[in-house]
Formats: sequence, C-alpha cells, structure tokens
Amino acid sequence: MAATPTAITGRIAYWESLGLPKMRSTESKTYKETVQKLKWTIEGKNMFVGRKYSMLDFRLAVTRHSLQALDNNFFPPDKTKLKKLSLNNFLYNRFGDGFHKSAFIRCFNHEPKVSATTRYPGLYPVVIKSYQEKSNGGAVKEDFLSAKDYSNLADVTNHLGAFYKKHDNPAVGGVYNSSKNLVIAFLTHAKNITNDNPMRFDTHLLTRDWVWKKFPSYLLQNGYLAPKKQFNIYDY
Repeated sequence: MAATPTAITGRIAYWESLGLPKMRSTESKTYKETVQKLKWTIEGKNMFVGRKYSMLDFRLAVTRHSLQALDNNFFPPDKTKLKKLSLNNFLYNRFGDGFHKSAFIRCFNHEPKVSATTRYPGLYPVVIKSYQEKSNGGAVKEDFLSAKDYSNLADVTNHLGAFYKKHDNPAVGGVYNSSKNLVIAFLTHAKNITNDNPMRFDTHLLTRDWVWKKFPSYLLQNGYLAPKKQFNIYDY
C-alpha cells in the first residue's frame, strides 16, 4: 500500500469535508507532521505498526470521530475539546496517556456511543465531570465509561435537576448554593457510603433507591437544605 501524494491529500480532504478543523498552510510544521503520520498509517509503521490502514479504514475512524465531535446524538455531551482536535493530534498525540495517544486507533476499534437522554442537558456534563473527578482520584476518563454508565449518570442528572428546580429557594426550605454544589454533595454522600472503596463507587450505586433515601438527611446535616422542611428526593 503506497503512501502517494494523492492518498495523503484524499485523506485530508475527507477529514475537512466532515466539518472538522481545516489544515494549516502546507508549509507549516503541523502540516508536515500530519503528512508523516498519515504515511505511517498507510505503511503500518512507527506507532501504527501491525496494520496498514486503507482509505476505507481511515474513513471509518474519522467518521466515528466526527459523530463524537459534532453530533449531539453521540457521546460525549461536552464536545469542546473534540471540535478543536486537529488531524495531527487525532492521529497521534505524544502528550496523551496510554491508549489515549491515538484517537485514530481508538475510533477505528470502537463505535461511538449513542447519547443517553436527559431533561437537563446543561447539568449532564457537570454530573459526568464531577463523577470522573470523584472516582479513583480523577483517573476515570470518558473513554472508560460504558453506555450503561452514561445512562446511569443521565438518571442521576434527571433526579438532581428536578429536585433542584423545585426546591432551589431557601425561603421555603430549599437547596442552598447551586445545582453544581448539589451534584458534588450527592457524589460525596455516595462516596462516603462506600468508605472510599473505588470498586464500590460505580454508576450503578448512584441509582440505588437506598442511596437516594439517605440523601436528604445528608443535605440537612451539611447545610444544603434549609432546616424548615425536609424534602424527599423523589418529591417532584
């Protein structure tokens, strides 16, 4: 499989045709690095050793990436970084960690995850990010989350969003501060239940009824709920 100029420019053109970031000047350092990495994918060399990726292979990986970066029907909900990802860093980013170094290989090997539905799309990324930060010292990356994990976190978002929307007025015994603080409070409450055991602090735990039933008392004890009235977390 030859890495001809036509093969290279054809791949760049396909990347740009999907609405992904356009390449810089052909004289730039980034452009030259990108061309070299594309050659390696075609020839199966360097970090791409073990497989020679055809044009069809390239299209598959890039199409999957474009769905994650541009289509709200697919994860992740926060697409800020993916929208800005250059072809150069998509192919290989030496500053990445582990298998995250090549989004190209990751997208080639894994289909994009269909997004879970939530009534509070603005709060959903906050729940996901906060869960990642609370889990295993912040080591849980979005790629490690399964479709079921995302679905569970969407359920958590719906519960917290509805609860905060109805009870966000301290004058009537509502929730203090902000919806983000409520998210952090719930995750802290759930993590306390596990006694900091990372194996138990999974998204399934966050959906358990008994965890939610204990949450209002946690809010009261820590000043998140006004003491005038104690609400049931399911009281929507």
